[in-house]
Amino acid sequence: MSGSKVSMNPLKRVLTAAAGGRPDLGWEQSRSKIDAERHSVMSGIEAQPGRPVYGFTTLLGPLDGRSASEIGPQEILDGHLVGSPHPVPAFWWHLIHAVKLEHLSLGGSGISPETYETVLASFGDYRDQPMDLHASYGSGDVVPAAWWTAGVLGRAPEPAGDLIALMNGSFVSVGVSICALLRLEQVLPEAVAILVAEGRVHAALAPREDRHLIASLEALQSTAHSSVQLPVSLRDVGSWLLPLIACVERAETAIVDRLSRPSANPLFILEDGVRVPVSQSSFLSLDLRFAMDSVLSATAMTGGLLQRAVESVFGTDGVGPDVSEMRFVQPAKVAHALHLEMETLVTPFEFTGSMSGGVEDLWDGVLIRARQLEQMVTLIEKQLAVVRSAMGPAAGVGTVRGILGRRLIGASQLPLGSAVPPLAA
Repeated sequence: MSGSKVSMNPLKRVLTAAAGGRPDLGWEQSRSKIDAERHSVMSGIEAQPGRPVYGFTTLLGPLDGRSASEIGPQEILDGHLVGSPHPVPAFWWHLIHAVKLEHLSLGGSGISPETYETVLASFGDYRDQPMDLHASYGSGDVVPAAWWTAGVLGRAPEPAGDLIALMNGSFVSVGVSICALLRLEQVLPEAVAILVAEGRVHAALAPREDRHLIASLEALQSTAHSSVQLPVSLRDVGSWLLPLIACVERAETAIVDRLSRPSANPLFILEDGVRVPVSQSSFLSLDLRFAMDSVLSATAMTGGLLQRAVESVFGTDGVGPDVSEMRFVQPAKVAHALHLEMETLVTPFEFTGSMSGGVEDLWDGVLIRARQLEQMVTLIEKQLAVVRSAMGPAAGVGTVRGILGRRLIGASQLPLGSAVPPLAA
């Protein structure tokens, strides 16, 4: 098979498609594979009429012991449309849709070619479709996925197994994670520019592979420092910047891995020329969860560093003899309040429990962490506004963005003419 499906990084493929609102050639090339796989899947099911296949011949969740003939697919879909849905920004919707198409195009879901064609043809359509991105603990994001399915198709697909093929998988959490990381990368250059200007950068202390990046930042640092020792937070910017970049890179690696493997339950694998359904957990993304934990913590630390920068410049002891300095009293306190709110988003939460009668006893929480990162970025934006009000616009933001360059997902792979919008106003 020729074309972009083979040559292009899957993350770049979904980003490029989402940014342009148009399907990728590689997804179209997968039609014949989807058709052949579906024929094999249904032939196998028909050859063993007494063998249950989850979502194809059975109902879903704790009702998997019941026949699919007992209730129609629309009623099943309606039963998952719960929560408090709100419209998501168009780019977020397109990204989630693109991730789903990427997963479906890899095969293994058993989806019918008719439904696949409909999902492919509808890519790029957007009419303020609502989703509830809070309605999942991460053992399969089926409720947000149900809202997405209803938005894309308008109603439940009729062919056997198509509904579970659409609702299952890690596509919602992966798509939201990408958007949250892109939002982080939008604010990071300004934060770095501020902290480099107020602190010190030492290329000689950086690992060899990062020395050029830190050396490029050295030219932006101020030479006006009079203190023998700056606060720890400012005396070596590379000590926190490089770990933050490493966290983002680890998340990107986890995302590329998730995009490179099918995600569905059941997953149909080839054994002796026959497609066999396997019950497994490809809807979990524990590697991405651990990476997002790290990104979240590193972002909260960045918010703390911004607060420290404001306080180190203006202090917290009130005004001096000149009453005009009273405008410097509040910024440090507001920056600290914002950082306190950030810290509440890093609170640990469980990986295990008992849901669906104990069947869903392991979850990744990726969707929760991705939403928390998006919320934290909004708080960082507010902190940057506080810094600007106290210290003026940061110099060298564009230069820093160029220096970070390919270390950022969006800088190297996203042809966007405008910023990724926030999830909520």
